[in-house]
Amino acid sequence: MRFLWPYKIVSSTNELELMKNIQSILLLIFVLTLFSSIVSCDKVDDPYEGVLVSACERIPGAVNIWGDTANVTVKKMIIEEITGHTCGNCPPKTALIIDWVDNDYKNQVYSVAFHATSFANPVRGYPADFRTEKGTGLNDKLQNTSAPVAIFNRTDLNGTGLLVGGGKFNLEFEKLINNGALDKPRIQLKLHNQYDETNNLTQLSITGSALEDLAGDFTLIIYVLEDKIISDQKDYGFPAGDHITDFEHRHMFRDAIGSLDGNAFISKELNKGEKVEKCFSYSIDSNWNIYNCVYLVAVKDNSTGEIIQSDEIHASNQ
Repeated sequence: MRFLWPYKIVSSTNELELMKNIQSILLLIFVLTLFSSIVSCDKVDDPYEGVLVSACERIPGAVNIWGDTANVTVKKMIIEEITGHTCGNCPPKTALIIDWVDNDYKNQVYSVAFHATSFANPVRGYPADFRTEKGTGLNDKLQNTSAPVAIFNRTDLNGTGLLVGGGKFNLEFEKLINNGALDKPRIQLKLHNQYDETNNLTQLSITGSALEDLAGDFTLIIYVLEDKIISDQKDYGFPAGDHITDFEHRHMFRDAIGSLDGNAFISKELNKGEKVEKCFSYSIDSNWNIYNCVYLVAVKDNSTGEIIQSDEIHASNQ
């Protein structure tokens, strides 16, 4: 027994080491499999029920910013306004939209302000230039020369086109609300942003969860907006020759990630309960105040052109 006992100790140690090695290999396989499912940008099943995971690769040291993940029962709306700093009729009409966004329908209605048409041209007394190539392109596509005008969820409300004149903003908005424009969402959006201040990089993960069967192609419009920009603005409520020199321009369109027609998101179908994830990287222009910038995300039904869901997330930690 004294001869065999040391041999048994050695044998047991080898068996223990072998078991540890096998456990390590199995753990490594599990971690690699889990990581692969998390970073995939295709249709996925959430490995953690009810927990938001990011489609993007993790950025070491980045700040994690989350969108609204709580409200799954509300369909959200986007109002796209076309305005300009020499449009004297614009301030009171814009104020209607801002009141809906900030107060009456906070976190349910969002707005975008495109500075386009001749009303946005830099002229004497109004030296700033807030025009953008993509915003001007959309306005030209709409063949619009007026301001203020707006588009509500890119919906043709009366069979006369997308554009609604400023005098009908309140009327058309109330009709939309009364007809259930904020009810029965078809898809839920979950937004996650990683803000890397060192490299001036934001990395946006967008997850869409189908609340009903979706057939057809759907794209993602990702607006880059800057809020609370102080500049000149004409207002016909002021005496002739005077204008507002410290007007606060709200939700100004600065750029879009990809096209204003949208980026590929859902192709052919997404069944109820299924999810799709996409990842986008973007660097905010150093001339903009990143702490006032947001990404406004919209899902567009390509068959109708209508926006069926939207949500917003900050570009940085405020």
